[in-house]
This record gives sequence, structure tokens and C-alpha cells, in this order.
Amino acid sequence: MCLARLTVMCCFFVSSRWVPVVLVVAIMLASRLLQAAVVINEIHYHPVEIEAFDDSGRPVLDLSEDVHEFLELHNPTNTDASLSNWSLSGGVSFDFPPGTILPARGFLVVARNPRRLEMIPSYGLSLNQVLGPYRGVLANSGDTVRLIDSSGKLVDAVTYSASSPWAVGADALGADDEWTGARSADHQYRGRSLERVRVDHPSADPANWIASPLSKGPTPGGTNSSASSWVRPVVMAFSAVQTNGADALTRSNQPVRVAALFSSAHLLSNISVEWFVDNVNLTNEPLNELLMAADPTQPGSYFSAVIPGQVNRAVVRYRIKADRGVGVEVVSPRADDPFQWHAFFVSPTRVGANPAYDVFIRGSALTQLEVNISQSPRRVTLPDPPGIPRASWNADEAAIFVHEGRVYDIRMRYHGSRYNRNAGRQSYKFRFPRYAPLNGRTSYFETDKGDEHRLGWLPYHAADLPVFRCRSVDLYLNANAALVRLEQEEMDTDLYERWIREQEAKYPDRRKERRGWFYKSSGVVPLESALGIGQASSYTTSGEGPYYIGNCAPIPPKQGWNLRQRYDWTFPIQMDSWRGGGDVHDLVTGLWSARGDLPTAPNPRLPSLKDYLLANFDIDATLTYIAIRNWSAPFDNATHNHFLWKKGDGRWGMAAWDLDAEFSNSGQSIFWDEWEPVQPDSLRGPQWIKDSFLKTFRDEFRRKIYILTHTLLTPSNMVAMGAGAHASFAASRTPVVVAQSGLGPWHAPVKPQPLAPANGAGVVPPALLVASAYSHTRPSNPEPHVSSIWTIRRSDGGYTNPVFRLHTTSNLTSLPVPFDELVFGETYFWKVSYLDRNGHPSRDSDESSFNYGPERVTVPLITISPESLWRYEVSGTPQPADWTGFGFDDSGWKQGAALIADETGRLPELIRTTFAR
Repeated sequence: MCLARLTVMCCFFVSSRWVPVVLVVAIMLASRLLQAAVVINEIHYHPVEIEAFDDSGRPVLDLSEDVHEFLELHNPTNTDASLSNWSLSGGVSFDFPPGTILPARGFLVVARNPRRLEMIPSYGLSLNQVLGPYRGVLANSGDTVRLIDSSGKLVDAVTYSASSPWAVGADALGADDEWTGARSADHQYRGRSLERVRVDHPSADPANWIASPLSKGPTPGGTNSSASSWVRPVVMAFSAVQTNGADALTRSNQPVRVAALFSSAHLLSNISVEWFVDNVNLTNEPLNELLMAADPTQPGSYFSAVIPGQVNRAVVRYRIKADRGVGVEVVSPRADDPFQWHAFFVSPTRVGANPAYDVFIRGSALTQLEVNISQSPRRVTLPDPPGIPRASWNADEAAIFVHEGRVYDIRMRYHGSRYNRNAGRQSYKFRFPRYAPLNGRTSYFETDKGDEHRLGWLPYHAADLPVFRCRSVDLYLNANAALVRLEQEEMDTDLYERWIREQEAKYPDRRKERRGWFYKSSGVVPLESALGIGQASSYTTSGEGPYYIGNCAPIPPKQGWNLRQRYDWTFPIQMDSWRGGGDVHDLVTGLWSARGDLPTAPNPRLPSLKDYLLANFDIDATLTYIAIRNWSAPFDNATHNHFLWKKGDGRWGMAAWDLDAEFSNSGQSIFWDEWEPVQPDSLRGPQWIKDSFLKTFRDEFRRKIYILTHTLLTPSNMVAMGAGAHASFAASRTPVVVAQSGLGPWHAPVKPQPLAPANGAGVVPPALLVASAYSHTRPSNPEPHVSSIWTIRRSDGGYTNPVFRLHTTSNLTSLPVPFDELVFGETYFWKVSYLDRNGHPSRDSDESSFNYGPERVTVPLITISPESLWRYEVSGTPQPADWTGFGFDDSGWKQGAALIADETGRLPELIRTTFAR
């Protein structure tokens, strides 16, 4: 396999055909834009910005948003242009000050941070060439920029994208160095911009924009390197579909039609497709070439050729070549893309419930991956100090990954902790390029974990904490038989943003969360050194290289490392790596300053500790995490297997990771990982944040774990959330929690019932939702009714994305229907729950429904006998055009009762129609 040939096929299946991910862009030629005196000439939306730190470990630059992005305007005429009171709008906004002049044949740069651009020597910019800062940021995935004159008239506009047919390489080189072969550090604060080719060619045409050459980089304030007297056509859309369209996937020995749609036919000739069958263990596979013919039945400049059928599991690489007036060259992928080939896969027919992954990696690469994790010491080099971390520990190799026919070029390595990472476990980490994520993610773990992981994440998810998701997959590695793996998300930006979307949908009554950060506990256990566990001479000399004990003990100085570096290695940040170790350094040092004690002599000052926790932590979220984790009877979560979580509002919490051996010891202490004179877990505990909370908020913790045990974590609820395998543990855990919490039998409000409106009734303002009167299970002195939670969902929605939610202390048993949030004529469902003074909730009421509008009247249009039989077809096979006619023979179809056909088997694919996709 030639590594230079790695790429991804940018196609997906919709409605019985492979179609391009990219959309064919409709270019509107507006004459007034073609004649504009000023044009948008260069867009640098995603510069290369690599983290850098000073000698103390502090970040040199805040890179929370791209600092070095810019826009460039150009005046191609021989007359000065006044930009007084002009503006930029779209992804960014800027108002040009009065008196702004863009000289004839001149350039003007508008930057997010003008001073930073002036500091880049290769740009050679001076203050009078750069305006700004503009407001907002240019989105890295795609955005719109508009230039508006003083009368409000649109002068020029560009809607760019980081995906084909636009130049992918302008997106911070398009991918990480392992995919591009470039060295990003050589292009720090620059990278590649989008440069306009011709000023008098439509700005909406992706062919008119090329990523600036890597050797030179962006050209703010000067002539574009890509400027030319003509615009060469580009491939706007492409596809690879078997000629027999009966199957969504390409099957064995089925010819495949490769098609390409060009932006223009101008100067276009000698169009062909070059292809080969990839072999991961070879680099000299024979190349084949087929001429592509025009298809007059298709709109635009459409060309295609048919590649012969191939055997099962063949990966076929292809690229489009053409003469665009300067000789035959590769035109798709573009020269400014971070990949050189497209691909399709010949999918074998498989039957199974799990998603199937085909992965191919050369034998020598697998050997290298095993060598990488077999050093001694495994993670660092000797001598220690300084104990330099080995780059090989997390080094990965190139591989091919296929799912549902789509080919991805990935990086992979073995996965596991420093104690348990070995080739025999066949656990892996897969990394996907930024331009081709899998299901919206750029990394996954494929592990050998069991039910404690497959199901253990569900309670955290139900409690609204950020947590990884798991599912079982079938992994076909090289020629090996299927291996069932547990797929686990990484705690990273992708997961955090997914959690934000889920919370926003579930709680429309709350303010949207801002993205924060995860920090993975990656330290050692007490008295561990690079030579092994128990080899350190004292608690404070524990560690290997920069790593220290991962339980939030204060990290001491060490030769060769500053403190922030040690915190960064012990608790590595999972996103925004430019922040380094400062956040955790400040958290832990502040914690121990408030405690006023030492890990070797624990005796915290509880008043000052409580003040610190209240000021710096999300108390409820942290108590919820500790309660669920300790209810689960953890085995190994003190010095690793957890994350520190800093929310977007600056408050801290914790998040779960490896759940090894949990959900087994139902008699375990609910105060696990608290420091005690006799440690129950002498090797790994305590965890000092847990210890701080368990001492400071002991009563609050007891109530939290007690309530969760009787609500979220009941055996029946474990079954309902899909974690039924842990129901027996939940049953045996409940009496232990009750006894250790000391809170006695459970009492709560009685489940309310919906009273009005009648189920299915039509309602109009000023209707009320009414529930039954409050009552309580405590026989004497019942706790009073303090609040209620009302939730309304759409008929096609659920309670994880309700249209309305209100937690109220005033509308306890009735609520005015929130008609302003509803759509007239639609049907809605609602429920309510009651809470008492102790925070004990009732069970949710039964669901009831109403229609926004007057009562509906049903008028029968046709009567069908319930005894009649109807024919139906559910195979997913395309039917002849005359299937609706009276003469069509449907005797081969199944038959069932009138109106509703019953098919108990699994449908071969999701049925999509014009109205349901």
C-alpha cells in the first residue's frame, strides 16, 4: 500500500443510490458583481495555531478562537475606491471607518487581531495595511462573507466550505501531519488561505478559489500566488455506484460506474479515471486508466466510466484526471486537498445486529505497534529524572477503515492503560482525519471491555452528566474472523458538544451550556516509580517522568519539569491543548490551600474547604458523580479512570472513565475513596476531591445517593434505561445504601394523575393542564409539596427533546397551557411529577394528550371491511413503475389484515420516500 495514496471516498447512500457528499453548487452570475471595483480576494479562516508555553508552563497565546485569521480586499481598477461607511457581514462583521481608501490596484487586510498579523515576518505587513479587529470569527467548517457598500448594496459575497468541491487544504492544512506529510510547526500562525484566482470570475464558484501554496502560505496585502488569467474547471460532485442499482452497497463482481460533474467544460479534454486495487502490504500496485465519456442525458459537464467488478473486501482507489488547457493532470482530488485518491469498497453480504467494521493494516505496522508498547519503562525513558515521555507510547500507524461501504484513511494503535496495554487484548484506538469523521467523531476506542462499560455509562447519561457512549461492533481486522469489540467514545470536544446539544434539547427552560474542558487522570499510584509499583522511596517521590499520583494530591517540583508541565502530563487536557496544565494546577493548589493539610497528614479545615468548594465547583453535579460512582462500587477510580471536568462557566466537576470490576461488590462502603485511618483501598485511594466532598458535604451526599438509589438507580429503572444486567446488583445495593446513609425507609409524593384536559381533547386559550391533588407515602407528618416539573412533548418527539419544560414552585397542580410555545393544529403529550421538601420526587404521571385547537371531527371517507386481506411488500427491492396499476401481479407479495400489514422480521433497510428521508 502506498501511503501517499490514502484518502476517503466522499459519498454516502440516500434513496437507493450512492450520491456525493458535496452538493452541486448553483453559480449565479451577477453582472454587477463581475464589474465590482472591490472584491473579496483572500480568506484565511483557519490558520495553523500550535500551542506554545513559556518557561513556567504558561500558554504564550490564548488560542480559544483563531487569532491569526483575516480577510483581504482588492481593488483591481486603476481608480482609488472609497470604503467610507462600507461594512463586512456574515460570519464576521466590521464597519469601515470614514475616510478609508483602497488604492487603485491595492490590497486591504481586515484581521481579527491586526497586531498578531503584523508580527508574522513573512507577511511584511504594516499598520496602514491592516484594519480591525472585526467582530466574530470565521467558522472553520464553512461560512459566508459579504461586502456591503455605504448604500447597503451587496458588492461581493463568498460562501466557502472546508469540504469538496472547495479546497480542503485551506482548513489548517486539511488534516493533522500524519495524514498530510507536512510539518505544521513550520507553518505556525500561517498555514494555507483561500486565494481568489480571477477577480472578474464569480466569487461563488469553488473553482475560483485555490489554497495558497504550502511553500509560501497566505499573501495578505499582496498579489495572490494563485492568481491567474483563467479559472480551471474543478470536479463539483462525484460518485461510484455499481451499475446494477439493486443494492445500496457495491457487491462482489459488480461493475462500478465512476461519475464526475465538472464546474465547466471550458478547455476540458482527455477526461479519465485512474484506479487500482489497494493492497496494504504493497506499494507498487498496478495502475489502470479508463477514458470517461460525456453523458448527454445528464445536466452540465457530466462524465463517467465503468470500472470492472472486483472481489469481496476489495478497496478500489480512484482519481479523476483531465486536460484543463495545460496538459493532463489529476483534478479530483484537488491538488490542494490533503489526500490523493478517492475510494470505494466491495462489501460482502453479512447478517448481524452489530455495525460491521473492516480494517486493513500492513503486517509490519502491526508489529511496530507492538514494539511501541513493549519498552521498559513503558511510558518514559531512563534516567528518571527527568524521565522523558516516550513518543512511541501513543504512536499510531496508517490503516484503512470501512463502514457501510465508505472508506476512511485512519490512524490506529493499541489501547489500554500503562498496566494493561498489550497486543493480546486486541483493543485499539482509531483516529479519523478532520475532513472525514465517523458519525461526527474523529476518534473511537474499540475495546475488550464487558457489561460494566457497555451498560455502566447509562446512569451517568440519565443523570445529565457528560459521559462516553458504548455499543458493540463486529471488527474484521485484515483476514481475521469477526471480533466483537465494545466501541467507546473518547472524552473530547466531539463528546462535549454532543452533550451540550442533548442538554439544550432536554431542558428548553435552561440557559445553553458553554463548552468547557476534560482533563484525564493519567498519573501513577502512591509509591510507584518508573521502575514499578512500590519502588518509590516516599509519597512525594512517587511518579515516573512528569507524571505524579493521579488522585489530586499536590504535585511537588521535579528536576527537568516545571509544575504546570507536571500537571499537564498527569491530567492532560483533552481539547484546547494550548491551555496546558494551568487549570488543574490552580484547582489542586487552591484545594490544598483551603484544606490546610497534607496528603501524608490529612486533617482538613472544613469551613475554609467548604468555602473553596462552593466558589469553584458545581456542587450538585459533583455530588451526583460521586454518588453514582460510589453506588456502583468502584474498584480503581482514585488515581486514574476518571476525568476532572471544568465547565464553560468555570466551575469544576468530575466525569467517569474505565468502570473495571464495578457493579459487583454490593456491600461496599458508600464513602469509598475517602481518607480513613485504615484505607479500604490501600494501593489506590483516597481520591482527594472525593474525600473533600465526602467530609464537607457529608449530609448532602447521603441524601443524594439515597435519592438516586430510590429513583434513577432502582432495579426497574435500570431495566428501563437498558442496563437490565445490573438490576440484580441494584436490588442488593439498595439496603446497603439505606443502612449506610442512615435515612431509613423511602417516602415520596404519590404519583400524580392527569385530570384535565381529557386525553385527546382539543384545547384553546385559556386552558389549563390539571393534575391530581398532592399526597405523600409517609403515613404521618408527610413532607409538603414544594415544586412540580411539567413537561410537554410533540407527537413526533420525546421527553429528551420536549417542546416545553418548567420546574416551578407556584404552579403545583395546574399550569396554563403554554400556547405561545405550541403550533395550532398539532397534538401534544404531557406529564408532571411532584417533589417534596426533601427533594424526593414522585414517579412521573401517566401521559396524557391534547390537540391545540377545537375538537376534531372524524368524517369517514371510505369504509374498508376489517375482514379483508391486503397485499404488502417490505423487502426494500425497487418495484416496477406500473406497480400501482390494476394489472400488476402482486401474488408474490405477503398479505395481512386490512389497513395495517404486520412484518415481525427486521427490514433490510430504512424505507425512505419523498416525504420521509
